Amino acid sequence: MTFTLGRKIAVGFIAALIVLVLISGAAFKSLNDLTQDGLRVEQTYETLQVLEKILSLVGDVETGERGFLITGADHYLEPYRVARESLRAELARARGLTDDNPVQRQSLDLLQPLIARKLALVAQSISERERAGGGADAQTLLEESQSTMDEIRTTISRIKAEELRLLAERANVAAASRFKALWIVGVGSFAAIALMGLAGLLIRLDLGRRRTAEGELKAAEERYRLLFDRSQAGIFRTNREGVLLECNAAFARTLGYRAPEDARGRNAADLHTDREAMASLLRRLLAGETISDVEVPLKRRSGETVWVLMSAVYMPDPADPHFEGTIIDITDRKQASDRLVQLLQREQQLKEMGDLLDACLTLTEVYGVVRRSMEGMFPGAGALHVINASRNLVETVAVWGPAGGGETVFAPADCWALRRGRMHVVEKSVDGLVCAHLETPLPDSYLCIPLVAQGEAVGVLYLARNPETPPFSPEEQRVASVASDKLGLSLANLALRERLRTQSVRDHLTSLFNRRYMEETLERELRRAQRNSVPLSVIMVDVDHFKRFNDDHGHDAGDALLAELGRVLRGHVRVEDVPCRVGGEEFAIVLPGAAAKDALRRAEDLREAARRLRIVHRGVSLGAVSMSLGVAAFPEHGSAADGLLRAADGALYRAKREGRDRVILADAVPPPPPDSAAA
Repeated sequence: MTFTLGRKIAVGFIAALIVLVLISGAAFKSLNDLTQDGLRVEQTYETLQVLEKILSLVGDVETGERGFLITGADHYLEPYRVARESLRAELARARGLTDDNPVQRQSLDLLQPLIARKLALVAQSISERERAGGGADAQTLLEESQSTMDEIRTTISRIKAEELRLLAERANVAAASRFKALWIVGVGSFAAIALMGLAGLLIRLDLGRRRTAEGELKAAEERYRLLFDRSQAGIFRTNREGVLLECNAAFARTLGYRAPEDARGRNAADLHTDREAMASLLRRLLAGETISDVEVPLKRRSGETVWVLMSAVYMPDPADPHFEGTIIDITDRKQASDRLVQLLQREQQLKEMGDLLDACLTLTEVYGVVRRSMEGMFPGAGALHVINASRNLVETVAVWGPAGGGETVFAPADCWALRRGRMHVVEKSVDGLVCAHLETPLPDSYLCIPLVAQGEAVGVLYLARNPETPPFSPEEQRVASVASDKLGLSLANLALRERLRTQSVRDHLTSLFNRRYMEETLERELRRAQRNSVPLSVIMVDVDHFKRFNDDHGHDAGDALLAELGRVLRGHVRVEDVPCRVGGEEFAIVLPGAAAKDALRRAEDLREAARRLRIVHRGVSLGAVSMSLGVAAFPEHGSAADGLLRAADGALYRAKREGRDRVILADAVPPPPPDSAAA
């Protein structure tokens, strides 16, 4: 068969058409593969974002747990409650994204019960804290919770590593598809130009499809860039020498830079505070190891240290070898953990100090325990000052640290803590209200804490800081307050033992004489009155409705009332009179040389003084006070001490029965018959 030109053209056209059809088909398949690869890459990035979100939510759960365990404040549980509800949805998203990957699905099957166990442990730890305030069980739960958190991080890191592997694999496949498509399109274009204009048309059509695919790829890249820029985790890429090539806004913000452009170009060595640890991480990465969730201290632009949770991998691309990774700011979580450890240590130190104070037998031993314990709990200087028995001077009994506690003897009014009856905090001595008992050079900051026992100040605990040490934190102030409470009680108890013999005749609350002293004095004064034929009177006093007062305001308020009444009694008697507290809310006054009418006038004065009292206790007014009083006199109402007291007591109870808030004179005792007197 002779092939004419027309036939050759026809055959060539058919052949060219067949070639173009084959080329077009191959190009279409390549572009379709490229599109599918792009979708798989996008799916991988979305999976990584979901895993980051799950890890962040679990971190919020742990942060809320630690904050609540430290402070007991309920608002710290808000992140925990929000994260608990969000975790279910994020786990479901992760399952949907990895449903076509049996390996990832198996890892998620391991992750879900771990998260459930973590939530259960956190709920149990919170319940233990609310029920018992923490303790050994809370510590055990905290350790188990931390172990579970480590397993969760490990599992998520394993899933992320698999996703990163898939990402690299899919990226390589996409690159191969792109190269294949370009090759086919190029050959097709050359064949179309060489053979016929129709091929050119087909090439143009193919190029249109190519532009569409490139647009889709560009959109995917833009979506990746959006994810990169908006990620809450800091993302970075450095070259093999450690120079920062690229980072997102979260990375720059974590390290104190205003924008990613300010951080680019810096060397990793300038960002790490521990260069030896950084070198160790680099060696592990270059050896092919993937670093996952490693706690690393980095340096902010301002020089401050920020703790981050770092994950990184080395990409040994011959054309562009580099490191990629993420960081998450865990500074607050780290500080909360450190504060918890310090709190537990100080609680143990407080317990040890309390045990030692309870075992002390002398004040000298107490001073030694205080010096040793305070040096361990509060770095710096300090002193222990004790109020003397006369309560007009404060004396230094223990000093520790590089500087003393100021004057060794001073007046109580020189200390603001004793004046105010509460802790006095000075954060900067140069502009603070400084106590007069301190000497120059003044400490940079200090505390003065009154040592109070049974409502009475027994001394002052002084703690100071130098300029190199920060001022006392609220937690340190709380610990110092607890220590001072225990110390005040110990000082009071030991001082009481040493003062019992000399103070056995005084009532400690009202500073009035006690019943024993009153009975001895009455016997003595009654005999003197009989010998000298002078009158003597006794006033019995009882506070009206005192039990109800205690029930309404508490025993502390009741003690304050009794102490104030003691002051009133002392202020309304003569020097020779003997005011006494008989017991509870009952008082007695022995008035040598006072007749019944004088005693009645004195009793009325006392009653009116009590009515004028306006007592404020802890910022709360305790209301009006009234008293009932009974008066008995010698010789009208008895010649023996017990008879005189019974007569005054009977008059007192008569005043109670007749409506309280009044003064009643006892009924006169009829003189004995002459024969009885003779007998």
